[in-house]
Amino acid sequence: MAETQTQSSEENKSMAEITAEVQSRFWSRVFPPRLHDILLPPDISDQLNPGEEVLLVIYQAWYKNFSAYVLYNYYPIVVILALLVTSGIAYFRLDTGLFPSWLWNLMIPWLLLLVWCGWAIYENFNYLKWRLVITNNRLVFATPQKDARYLSDTIQLNGKPKVVDANWSDSELIRLLQMVTASRDVFISLQGLQFVQGTAKVKDALVMPDVELKKIERLKSIIFS
Repeated sequence: MAETQTQSSEENKSMAEITAEVQSRFWSRVFPPRLHDILLPPDISDQLNPGEEVLLVIYQAWYKNFSAYVLYNYYPIVVILALLVTSGIAYFRLDTGLFPSWLWNLMIPWLLLLVWCGWAIYENFNYLKWRLVITNNRLVFATPQKDARYLSDTIQLNGKPKVVDANWSDSELIRLLQMVTASRDVFISLQGLQFVQGTAKVKDALVMPDVELKKIERLKSIIFS
């Protein structure tokens, strides 16, 4: 039965979740363990106690990992577009005036692609620092260190939360993305109902921004069942 549930869970994973897991495993192979665990959350399978099993792993919505998501899943299209732009520059002999010879302009699409790849790595690091894991015994919440965002911080909580609440982002731009992608900020509190004055936000809660609503509903079903 457990194996069947695991297989079903694997089949129901979105492309964004699969991408996040693949990229997380990639960095765990690239960096030595000690360095990896400073920069990114450690592999949860290495932290499980005897008899403990993972029930749910939550990453942020795909748009927080947009560049790495696109470059990983659609790299043939990206390369084809770069080739088309390069061909257009060659055909029309476009010259930006930035280089001694117009031929150097053929490198512009590839330089832009290289810059985009650099940004994708930076964006991916920030994305993977956020992770919420629910096991049958505890909740493991990974987040960037508040005063040093290049570091990863992990909080482990025993027992079930009392409150799981979905709220809109304070940013108008992010709020628009949340509307389009059906995402919210999720607030998790181990205490009773305490709210920030004048709002419906839970006070003194752990907050994971930009989580897909279907993941929040799955989280609620596990915690409150």
